[in-house]
Amino acid sequence: MIAIISADLQSKAQLWAYAIAVLTPLIIAGVKRVVPTVPKVFLPCLAPFVGLAVGFGMNALAGTNLGWIDMAQLGALGVFVRELVDQSVKAANKRTGQ
Repeated sequence: MIAIISADLQSKAQLWAYAIAVLTPLIIAGVKRVVPTVPKVFLPCLAPFVGLAVGFGMNALAGTNLGWIDMAQLGALGVFVRELVDQSVKAANKRTGQ
């Protein structure tokens, strides 16, 4: 129990890593709304770069010390999760006839 409560550097980095995976799809959705002329094909390609930008910002502001490869992977993971949820909702709506 004490290991869960203790906030060592590794767990802080992991929390910030999850933040990158959550923020990336939100930022890309914002880009999609602000610049609607960007082709939808290119939006998932932006994910690693958005992950890098958010990660470098977190490194500078919070001192998380995440590697650049981790940042890019987490950005891509965020978009993967968003697409997974989006496709699941579409499939469920199709099955229920909505």
